[in-house]
Amino acid sequence: MTYPDKNKYLELASEYNLVPVYREYMADTETPTSIFLKCCGLNGEGFLLESIEGAKNLSRYSFIGIGCSGKAVLENGIFRYEKDGERIKERKTDAPLAEIEEIMSGFKLYRDPVLDHFIGGAAGYLSYDLVKYFDDIDLPGERMELPEMYLYLTDLVVVFDHLMNRLKIISTIKTGGEVMPEKAYQQSVEKIEALEKKIASNIIPSLSTGLKGPADPGKAEELFKSNFMPEKFKEAVEKIRDRIIEGEAFQIVLSQRFSMKDRRDPINIYRGLRSINPSPYMYFFNFGDFNIIGASPEPLIKINGNRVLTCPIAGTRKRGKSEAEEEKIMEDLLNDMKEIAEHNMLVDLARNDLGRVCKYGSVKVKEYMKIEKYSHVMHLVSKVEGILNSGSTIYDALKSVFPAGTLSGAPKIRAMQIISSLEPDCRGPYGGAVGYFGYDGNLDSCITIRTAIVKDGMVHVQAGAGIVYDSVPENEYQETLNKAAALLKAVSIIE
Repeated sequence: MTYPDKNKYLELASEYNLVPVYREYMADTETPTSIFLKCCGLNGEGFLLESIEGAKNLSRYSFIGIGCSGKAVLENGIFRYEKDGERIKERKTDAPLAEIEEIMSGFKLYRDPVLDHFIGGAAGYLSYDLVKYFDDIDLPGERMELPEMYLYLTDLVVVFDHLMNRLKIISTIKTGGEVMPEKAYQQSVEKIEALEKKIASNIIPSLSTGLKGPADPGKAEELFKSNFMPEKFKEAVEKIRDRIIEGEAFQIVLSQRFSMKDRRDPINIYRGLRSINPSPYMYFFNFGDFNIIGASPEPLIKINGNRVLTCPIAGTRKRGKSEAEEEKIMEDLLNDMKEIAEHNMLVDLARNDLGRVCKYGSVKVKEYMKIEKYSHVMHLVSKVEGILNSGSTIYDALKSVFPAGTLSGAPKIRAMQIISSLEPDCRGPYGGAVGYFGYDGNLDSCITIRTAIVKDGMVHVQAGAGIVYDSVPENEYQETLNKAAALLKAVSIIE
């Protein structure tokens, strides 16, 4: 059965310019990955957002965005908006989030109470390099040839409910156009039926490669070349320590990028990552000539209604090989004064960031220094929440926390200035955000870490370490390797 029926839709279409139409099915024989491959193939534009590990409220749904009705792209300071294949806008801008807000504010969505999750909107990434539009940050390093921002406007979404083993196919109709309402409804139903047939079929694209067994960590690292020689990275750590001792900053996050040649199907990197490093935020985006693939443990900012959440992560250890070793490592982490000081600094930074856009007195630390375990590492995690001011928007809130203090440092602006003077390349997507601005006015985004960029036959992986005054260069270098390990292994287990 299709919801709403045609008569109800016609009634809604007179009041709203976005009306979701959907059907619901059993999904106990499918996976989100199989649905993505059936609906988008290997080369079709689209995305897969999954949540494999974490609290229940983070992991119930996976979302498959199929094709797009529009694209919002920022490249070299030029903002471009395409709608249904037609270029609507192209202009120079110094306010990229205002451009997105202008587009999204034109939509008035009918909120079906059954659809209490993402149903469509603008999904994609904001690169770290957007900082130059928000603050006085010069970025002299060499750039990856990627847009600074790329968002798909998606109206056709499959929602996979892991709790109920059901899926919804949702086609959101933009009303008020040249197409008559009855015909628009019929076209939407036909789109749903076409996807239903694809999902019910056994036709999945043939992958050029498969997955093999667990990779040796050392061999995985040998496949990649860093943009930082080990000694140069350690020298940069010492330079940062000098800046900290001189009082310029309290903490600075230094990163290195690992790259290797690879021309295999990018979806297999995602499959490898999914199998060895399940995370609350997993994503596969096919942007045509490049892919962004990740498994981030860390939300950047999540806004539902007027409730705002950010979760600073600082303090990392490798997982233990036995239960006894695990307990010892956890105890060591919880009693490491350096890690605790770094974590407290970033919790305070998160509180200050939210304080700029939230109601006075509403910003609270809801969870403090809890250990969360992932496949290769464990982290210290806190949750900071607040209530959005009536005069602030989700775009203001995103800007207030961007980029995350856990990927830049404190104080944030000076830390970013020092980073740009020491890292040899601009960061690109790393350290920015991946997520969506929903048609319903909500926002969900994660920090772009544990992420691979696939472009022109190359795979790029980046990882960083938070440097403080008593950092040991060798330890910080090793921390970047530990954080990159899951991505390096995900690539190396592809046959």
